[in-house]
Amino acid sequence: MGLGYLALGYLLSLNFFVYHYLSMLPALLLMFVGMTKLSVYNRPLREARWVLYPTVLGAVLAFLLEGGRLFGALTEATYLSVNTYLSPVFLVLLAVFTDRLLCGLAALAKETELPKVEFAAKRDRLFSAVAYGAYLFCSLPLSFDWYTSAVAHAFAPVLLLRLIVTAMNAYLIYSCYMQICLPEDVDMPRSKTGIAFLDEMNEKMDRREEERTAQKKEELARIYREREAKYREKQAKSQTTKKKGKKK
Repeated sequence: MGLGYLALGYLLSLNFFVYHYLSMLPALLLMFVGMTKLSVYNRPLREARWVLYPTVLGAVLAFLLEGGRLFGALTEATYLSVNTYLSPVFLVLLAVFTDRLLCGLAALAKETELPKVEFAAKRDRLFSAVAYGAYLFCSLPLSFDWYTSAVAHAFAPVLLLRLIVTAMNAYLIYSCYMQICLPEDVDMPRSKTGIAFLDEMNEKMDRREEERTAQKKEELARIYREREAKYREKQAKSQTTKKKGKKK
């Protein structure tokens, strides 16, 4: 359903803090593949996919800019002057994409009756808004003395906050990948990866899932039997009451 590609892309985006824009383009392309499949499920996910179009375009420009600096085609001054205005726009697009994505995942979790995942998506949506807002504030092309001083003191903790929030979102997407199962995916067998330890881990997870499913079926059967017994008891009492009424 696309969550696997999305999780891989989001994990790759963590390299942004090391390789900057060079890792963001392949990360966003993976996310785009995932969102193409996910966007059929609800409107926020479709909106997230729409936002990815200009975001990927911005990532292409940023990738070329970063490559030009590394290979000497652009001077450091040219790179900084262009990136000063490109970075805030790119951040806004990423923030909007993240907001729509988390909103869509919360709706998907609610639909599939996963309250913990739904709560985590809503929580991460709030934290992401704070993190992107703070990072955007530190990236504005302003030259006031008070602003320069504030950014110098706040940039390190704000960068750490964004890293933590990105990791939280990646974990949430992975949780959705592991837990959300839509009707069309129920009977799909887990494909082999060709990597021994991953296949073994998947087999163990499948066995645990089968055990949980069996337990759920037993619990549902027990609840059904109890409800059926109560219904029959109620019906018997009703018939007894009617018979007593007729005798009178």
